[in-house]
Amino acid sequence: MTVVNPANGETTTLVLTQMEHTENGVLISTPYYTGQLKVVEPQVYTPGVSGEISAKPGVVNQVTVLMNVVEGYYFNFNGLQQQITMKASTYFYIGVIKTSVLVNHFTIIGPNGTPVTSMVVGQTYNVLFNITDNGNVNETIYATLQVLQNNTPVQAESIVVVNLVPGQITQVGLRFTPTMSGNYTFVLIPFSNPELSIPYNPGLTEAVTAS
Repeated sequence: MTVVNPANGETTTLVLTQMEHTENGVLISTPYYTGQLKVVEPQVYTPGVSGEISAKPGVVNQVTVLMNVVEGYYFNFNGLQQQITMKASTYFYIGVIKTSVLVNHFTIIGPNGTPVTSMVVGQTYNVLFNITDNGNVNETIYATLQVLQNNTPVQAESIVVVNLVPGQITQVGLRFTPTMSGNYTFVLIPFSNPELSIPYNPGLTEAVTAS
């Protein structure tokens, strides 16, 4: 089995042992394999040691595991011996995973393309929120955008999905045309699941006046 840590470029080979169990006093091989991988501090890591890698400090290390196990042999219809190989791959993380989404900026762009602080009835505006991946892993964010007046929706709720890498900022929003004067409330709430049941945080709520 090959173990690769792309964060620091280290690779090691892990020798697997087929597991066995006793049945009616007879030792029987199982389809399961076991092996011990040692993750050590960089200062004590020894290159070339089988089953040992280190973790790069300060980041989350996504370690890839590639398995290639010869299960046995058989003869095909032509009498040729063929090898039965079991292949699989997976990954795991080393480090502290921080999932965090920040909604920290709100802008309304007027018909002439410049930011405004209030609206005019009958004119169309682009309402924009900034979303930041404030964690240390890639995140898929499901965000709901609502427009309310007197706590009543005045436009169908919008749902946007964005994929961000750590530190990345993107803008999401909607187009809105106020039809009557008064105060409008714009709400963006970021969720971590498509069912919209696990919010990252309360999001951002902003009130804007239309006249």
